[in-house]
Amino acid sequence: MQPHEPFHIIRLRAVDSTNNYAKVIMDKHFPVPFVVVADEQTRGRGQQGNTWQSEAGKNLLLSIVLFPENMRAEDQFLLNKMVSLAVCQFISLHFDGKLAVKWPNDVLAGGKKIAGILIENFISAEKITKSVIGIGININQAAFGEDLSRAVSLKMLNGKTYSVDTCLSEFTGILKNCLYLMEDKSVPKLHGAYLNLLFGLNETRQYRYKSSTVEAVIKGVDNYGRLLLQVTDGSEIKCNFKEIEFLF
Repeated sequence: MQPHEPFHIIRLRAVDSTNNYAKVIMDKHFPVPFVVVADEQTRGRGQQGNTWQSEAGKNLLLSIVLFPENMRAEDQFLLNKMVSLAVCQFISLHFDGKLAVKWPNDVLAGGKKIAGILIENFISAEKITKSVIGIGININQAAFGEDLSRAVSLKMLNGKTYSVDTCLSEFTGILKNCLYLMEDKSVPKLHGAYLNLLFGLNETRQYRYKSSTVEAVIKGVDNYGRLLLQVTDGSEIKCNFKEIEFLF
């Protein structure tokens, strides 16, 4: 896909989940990659079954369907790095404060969650044949429930109201460029950009790991997407999704 080529965009008023809808239609003869975007998700999903809460028409809710060529299953976290970078580049157009990627799937603006990512890969013969990448970015929502007290939107950050359609155009343009870089195998550049954004990198913080509180430093992410921690007692931990909790 060349950077100037537009995505095929499917627009929906409401759907249970853009990822669910995308998986139902992804084998139809749409140009690829294609994007499903909705004004409202009635059962939006986050990582490991968590829910994604969003007011209708206020935020950017979409899924992109990719059919990677020759991507090994063991390299699937490259997709997470690429999308995280694209989300941060988009947000930086409208917010000049600190951005960070909180492993494995959240983007923080000013220390609060502004976006989430859910990637579902389909693997055959140790290759990724299809990937459905769900992305939610808080745009105009002005309030979140008590259980989402650490959430924020662009409007809350700078007081402006945005055109969600314009945000979609901006974001998909950035995403196309990031896809193109990945297709050009600029993996070291992607990895370096991701590490520069990684929340807690080289900082001593507390985490909950296997029911215990540990003090550790994030040293990076390995090729399998595992978070690499160096505990203050000198030991090292490689964490899979949901094995660790950030205690901030």
